[in-house]
Amino acid sequence: MEFLRKALRTVSDYTAVYNAVKQKKTPVCITGLSRIHKANIIDTLPADINQRALVVVADDGEAQRLQEDLQSFGRSSVVFPARDLCFRKIDGFSREFERKRVGVLASLVFGSVDTVIAPIDAVMTYTVPQETLKSLLIDLKPADEISVDTLTRKLIFGGYSKTDMVEGEGQFATRGGIFDIFVPGDKNPVRIEFWGDEIDTISSFDIETQRSIEQMDEFFICPAREVLYEDTDDFTEKIKAFVGKLTKKHLAAKENIFSDIEALQSGLLLSNIDKYLNICYENPETLLDYMGDSLVFVYEPNRVNERIRSFLWQNSEDLKACFEEGVLCKGLDNFYLNSGEIYNNLNCTNTVVLETFNATKSEINSKTFVNFSLLTLS
Repeated sequence: MEFLRKALRTVSDYTAVYNAVKQKKTPVCITGLSRIHKANIIDTLPADINQRALVVVADDGEAQRLQEDLQSFGRSSVVFPARDLCFRKIDGFSREFERKRVGVLASLVFGSVDTVIAPIDAVMTYTVPQETLKSLLIDLKPADEISVDTLTRKLIFGGYSKTDMVEGEGQFATRGGIFDIFVPGDKNPVRIEFWGDEIDTISSFDIETQRSIEQMDEFFICPAREVLYEDTDDFTEKIKAFVGKLTKKHLAAKENIFSDIEALQSGLLLSNIDKYLNICYENPETLLDYMGDSLVFVYEPNRVNERIRSFLWQNSEDLKACFEEGVLCKGLDNFYLNSGEIYNNLNCTNTVVLETFNATKSEINSKTFVNFSLLTLS
């Protein structure tokens, strides 16, 4: 698809966008774009200015379609999915999307991904801070000493599930001195062979054939969930300190929290751990913090704006129900960026807005992009 990139670079409006981004005269909006035009720009512009790219879309379906379009251009990208937070005790609650999100965050920490596509819901939801994620990465090499029991305990508290055989991300299995694990975001699972408490070999393997693919000199294991704590006693003490500040009107919430504390002290993992995000992290972060000064594309701003409004309304209703049930209370209710915060982040000096229709400024939500330059692809 190099010929499409070369063709795009001959278009005068693309040159204007390139110059605006280089000179930080942004946000800039390009209208009159078909689906393939948008993919062409997302493929070409970040490479031309040598920056990572974040593409903000309205929903998961649009994210998947764009990923396929970019793949046709030969550009590798990952989708950072939205997920439902779990505030109630639910048996068998799926954390598939959470594991995928952590895999993407770890890839950003390692610098192994160039383009991230994310629904606006996913962008607005708080997650594990970068420094916390880095501190909980497990670095393993052949000849390192660590017992299978210690590694098992670390993985369980990191959100992994122990199974008889590894079949998907976020799982691990042990048999004798063989330890199999599938880290979120990795292409293949990894087999660690022990000699006593010493790591003998580390190698990736095919999940279908179980045959080794290649030996590894080093292997990083990232957590498989977003709300993490290293020390149970320290974590429960923080929760107790929070409960001590609650008044009598929060009686139902206090009873629910004390029940969670008992479960934690018994060594159980909470299915509703998401409700304690604000206790785990003093300053939780979002995907935007991981992306840093990356180039941000807003893909169809009107659809993104509509989703922001519906997402915040729905979550407001959900939180209200949780308050009434005593599941949550004041102090355990900050899980998302508000509308002002997300608009401020999107209306920044490295944003390019991509719009299908030949719209005027007044036809694109001026509340969001108040100072953009408008160009129409000819």
